[in-house]
Amino acid sequence: PLQGHTDLVTSVAYSPDVKHVASGSKDYIVRLWDTYTGEQVGQPFQGHTAQVTSVAYSPDGRHVASGSQDCIFRIWDIQTSDYQNDISYTHSPHNHISFISPQGWLCSSDENGLDPSLIFWIPPAFRHGFSDSRQILTFPANAVNCAVQVDWIGFAYGSNWTAVWNEDGN
Repeated sequence: PLQGHTDLVTSVAYSPDVKHVASGSKDYIVRLWDTYTGEQVGQPFQGHTAQVTSVAYSPDGRHVASGSQDCIFRIWDIQTSDYQNDISYTHSPHNHISFISPQGWLCSSDENGLDPSLIFWIPPAFRHGFSDSRQILTFPANAVNCAVQVDWIGFAYGSNWTAVWNEDGN
């Protein structure tokens, strides 16, 4: 048994290399464990103000994400036990549901729309980063092979596409 939490454990997750397990608990704490020795690794991750309901590792194994009933999602750096503030995200324009068509078009539709709108075509090399069904999180924000980041400020599409030009044609 892995001993250390002072209340019920609500979630566990293996690291990508299966050498560690993260656990979240009703004691508001996230802990890491060595799967070989059963010993706790590093300091507990403290910062939530309600029970931790979910934990997950980043694909590179350097971060642990935790969700809590305090309605806060935290991303922890395993080396420092600190939570990260450098998270990048993007979402589709106007929070419409978006998806990539088989032909590579980023499409958008409102919740009642039957006919999606084409937003723009995505080159094949970038499609893996667009799984945008409202939002993409990448941690850390400067990660190699992270989700494709899009700046939607000033983005015009559909019937408003001409809004990108000013009166001078620029």
